[in-house]
Amino acid sequence: MAWVSQNTDEGKLSEYNSAALKMKRLDKILDLINQIRTNLLAFNPDFGRYNYDIIYECYCSLYQEVRPQCSEEEKTEGDKLKDAIKSMLEKYPIHEEKRQSVYPYKINVNVNQKHWVVLRKWLDQFENLARKYQDAHGMDTAYESESAMF
Repeated sequence: MAWVSQNTDEGKLSEYNSAALKMKRLDKILDLINQIRTNLLAFNPDFGRYNYDIIYECYCSLYQEVRPQCSEEEKTEGDKLKDAIKSMLEKYPIHEEKRQSVYPYKINVNVNQKHWVVLRKWLDQFENLARKYQDAHGMDTAYESESAMF
């Protein structure tokens, strides 16, 4: 529950606890990542985009959830990687369309392997970085021997 109430001598005191909602958001993000990870090159009709675009946005969300707790050095590292991936997606297409110039005017969609190898490497680095920061700042699931933020 996001609201916590306490009775005091002066009346009832309520405070908002965002940790439960944050965990719910993280759970939804991680669930979506697990669903689409099996084929990142596939087009996802539910979102109208390729899965690698969707998973990049999921990793951005994971990173944004922990970013406020990060040091300036961590923020610089995370922002740099996030911006590099965004720039790559904008400038270097993974899927390239080639239109046949004569009838039947087919459109062939090919994967640019060079671009894909680099993007895949950077996506893995971004996921690992976001998860490392979450672990370092107590936003992971608690282990039996320790207590986490939630």
